[in-house]
Amino acid sequence: MRDLRIDFFRGLALCAIFLNHIPGPATLLTWRHYGFSDAADTFVFLAGFSAALAWGAGFRGDRDTAKAKESAGRRALHLYRTHLALVGAMLMLVTFSAWAYGNPGLREMMGLGYLGANPADGWLRVALLAYLPNLADILPMYIVFIGALALLGPAMARLPLATFCISALVWLAAGMAKIAPPAHPDGGQWFFNPLCWQFLFVIGFLLGNRASMGKAVPRHPLVMAAAVGMVLYGLLATAPWHVFGIAPDFRIFDPAALIPHGKETLEIGRLLHFLALAYVISSLVGPSAGFFHAVPGRLFGTMGRHSLPVFVGGVLLSTLWTILIQQTPTTNAMEWVMGLSGLLILLAIAMVWERDRVEDTNNMKVRSREAYVASKVRIFSTLP
Repeated sequence: MRDLRIDFFRGLALCAIFLNHIPGPATLLTWRHYGFSDAADTFVFLAGFSAALAWGAGFRGDRDTAKAKESAGRRALHLYRTHLALVGAMLMLVTFSAWAYGNPGLREMMGLGYLGANPADGWLRVALLAYLPNLADILPMYIVFIGALALLGPAMARLPLATFCISALVWLAAGMAKIAPPAHPDGGQWFFNPLCWQFLFVIGFLLGNRASMGKAVPRHPLVMAAAVGMVLYGLLATAPWHVFGIAPDFRIFDPAALIPHGKETLEIGRLLHFLALAYVISSLVGPSAGFFHAVPGRLFGTMGRHSLPVFVGGVLLSTLWTILIQQTPTTNAMEWVMGLSGLLILLAIAMVWERDRVEDTNNMKVRSREAYVASKVRIFSTLP
């Protein structure tokens, strides 16, 4: 039975990532204002979880291991080519916008100034994932994680405890020492430190590997109570009423005394908040809950099923929307319309890919039936 939660929450995360990437009030619809974690955590965790569902059996040796490693490698290569094309499309879009508005500073604003001024060195750095323009920093992390699976997947699937411990040590050491790959010629580092964020991907992979063997996450009332407590703590600590202009000076917890929850290095508060939230939701919502079969559930599920084209479309659209909002007078209502209309565009992208998927599936079924009939004709034609 397919776990419909994966596609649904991945689609929901893609919508939230888009809204969080554009200035304006529509970001209030996302959950980053109501706790320590946000859509990025959801996206990375589900990437690991779904990767295990796709290749875990092969990595464990239950199926062809070489085929699983090859499939993961092809996926990483496809993601890499997509990233290069995305950066090229962003550069063209921003360059045209800079010309149209007469504002060369737009390239700097979107982190593409060096690439436009030094194309040879800039593209070399882009190809080496050592130069990440603004809004184009999630996909490279995904490339690294899936590429690593092509090499380390079998060891991870067969030695889960060792994998968890090593991953945790790397997360802890990289976070404390602030070690991260370069992201810009000026000396900046990856915003999503892959040495830290790999821990969440690995946790997702290990849980997905268990799920692929039919092993559910153990449930216990005390764990549920702790998880609910962590979610409530994150809600109250972030004081979400501030974003609505309510009691701006009132806080329940002193900001200086909060558990560390930084995003760049996936600090402990952020990690625990996401895991607690995921535990609560997965306990309350079944893998084939009726909601997923209703219209909203199916729409978000379609977006999650075609996450790569939706993500790419979201990055390009958020780049364009950001420039429009920054360079033209807008009202609060106009920014709401831009945010919500952007979601409709992303849904349209997903529907186009879904239509193609259905057509391909139907064509394969037709070809299979034709081959079956042809085989029977050949058999009967040989009878005396």
